[in-house]
Amino acid sequence: MEEQYSIKAQVRTNMLKSYMLIGILAALIVGISLLIGAIQGSLQTGLRYGMLISVIIIPLQLLLAKVSIRMMTKGQKADRNNQEHLRAIQKVEEMARKAGLSRTPEVYIVEASAPNAFATGWSEKDAVIGLTEGLLCLLNDSELEGVIAHEMSHIIHKDIAVTQMAVALVSVLLVLSTMAARIALYGNRGRSRRNGNSGAILLILILFSILLRPFAALIGNLLMMAVSRKREYAADADAVRLCGQSVGLANALEKLGERNQYTKEDANAMGGNRMRAFYITYQGAGEAFSTHPPIQKRIEILRNLHQ
Repeated sequence: MEEQYSIKAQVRTNMLKSYMLIGILAALIVGISLLIGAIQGSLQTGLRYGMLISVIIIPLQLLLAKVSIRMMTKGQKADRNNQEHLRAIQKVEEMARKAGLSRTPEVYIVEASAPNAFATGWSEKDAVIGLTEGLLCLLNDSELEGVIAHEMSHIIHKDIAVTQMAVALVSVLLVLSTMAARIALYGNRGRSRRNGNSGAILLILILFSILLRPFAALIGNLLMMAVSRKREYAADADAVRLCGQSVGLANALEKLGERNQYTKEDANAMGGNRMRAFYITYQGAGEAFSTHPPIQKRIEILRNLHQ
């Protein structure tokens, strides 16, 4: 008997895992802040550094996210006089009604031959759905509906904000780990001589701080990618709820999987690697280092979903 998956269970489980991963990133930031405090002899000072860096970087990154995404993809607003654009606009309007949104997201078309789609915006009030020209040419109406429903689900669950928060937390993590290494190396040169008994401890802290940044970069990026993968599973499941069937999205993912190798021109047209977490699918270097789950696994779950 084929394994069955509940839509509600999929959405709930994967959203919970996403928030847990965000929590781990936040805990790492607190840990590095405490390390800075330990190096300087005041845990409170370290926590203040962590708070200050977070207050500066996180709001700035969230504020600039939507603008930077549009700039990277060079998307243009869909034209109702273009039949393919109009087909996309009408599907977005239909899915917005089914989702109960108070405002229909704007539709932007990206001039890329590779088939793909993304959503951006903090909430439904400023949401945008981007579709590549290659996607419009490749998919039939049922498949396009499934892809748009997937992106609509990201908007409903504020996944873009969650993804951007993960990116911002990783940025904070890297800044603090660099700060810890510099303070350990250059801010405490004479401290071990003044405090002979603590010299060995300080040396250990300095060595740990030097190794911290590459380790923090690796762990931070792995966690960020894991957050992205969990959000994709949840959006797939909720797209089935909006469409009332899973065939369209499953077939669309099969087609996208067959064309999941991008030329350099295609990747640049879609905004490059910095945009990979926002697309419905994107090629990756192995599962652990990918922003997306394996397409075949997603298709398998979709084919066995029940409401």
